[in-house]
Amino acid sequence: MTADEWLAALQAEPRFQFLNIRRELAACDDWSRRIHRKPAGRARCLNWLRKAERVRAAKAAGALYANGLRPPPPPGPPGWFDWFAVEFARVGEDDPAHGQLLAAHSCRAFHFLPASWRARALAACPAGVSP
Repeated sequence: MTADEWLAALQAEPRFQFLNIRRELAACDDWSRRIHRKPAGRARCLNWLRKAERVRAAKAAGALYANGLRPPPPPGPPGWFDWFAVEFARVGEDDPAHGQLLAAHSCRAFHFLPASWRARALAACPAGVSP
C-alpha cells in the first residue's frame, strides 16, 4: 500500500474522523526528530493517532487534563495553604521532607505534600474534604 493509499485509508476510518490526520502525522514526525529517533514508521504513527483520538475524546467529555488522560489532582481543603505556610516556617532545612515540602509550598500544590502532612492539614482545616 502506498503512502497516499494508507493516508486515505486512515482518513476513512470512523474513529479518526474528527482528527486532522496530516497535522497529527506531521506532529508525530516532528516529535520523532526532536527525540532523535528514526522517522516515524506506520506502527508509531498509528499509536500516535490512537492516543490523539483518546485525548480528543477526553477533552470532548470535559476533561481538563488530557495528558495521560487523568483528572486533575484534587485541591486541598480551604485554608490549607495558610496553615501550611505557618507550619513550613518551623521546618528546618535538615528535615528529610524539606525538599518535598518546599515543592508543595512553591507550587501551592496540596498533592505534593507527604501523606502525613496531608493528614495533618485535613485535621487542622476541618471544613475540608479529604482528597
